[in-house]
Amino acid sequence: MTRGSTPCSPPASTPSGAEPPSATPTYTNVASAAADTPLLAANTSRKANSTIVNDSTAILYIKLALNGSSTTSYYVAVAGATTAPGIFQIPDNYTGAISGTWASANGFARVTEMQ
Repeated sequence: MTRGSTPCSPPASTPSGAEPPSATPTYTNVASAAADTPLLAANTSRKANSTIVNDSTAILYIKLALNGSSTTSYYVAVAGATTAPGIFQIPDNYTGAISGTWASANGFARVTEMQ
């Protein structure tokens, strides 16, 4: 900017490919189980930055599918909480269902879905 000029205005919309921030988070607590458990239903309105926090002391095995998660069939293993809970950020643009299985049942998955 040169001396005496007016400041530039921010863009009126988000850049191409960028997603505007979400203003409506939905919070869900899912009790742990040592069996396949639905964590999040499919939702075409889901936005970026949705998360699952594992506050169990056991590993949470997450699968990007309605069911079929197990300790041997999973997308990611989220560490159990010892000093801090494990956090999984749901991949941007993934709107399908998510299931999980814990190594043992104690604690919860704290799910935040941005819509």
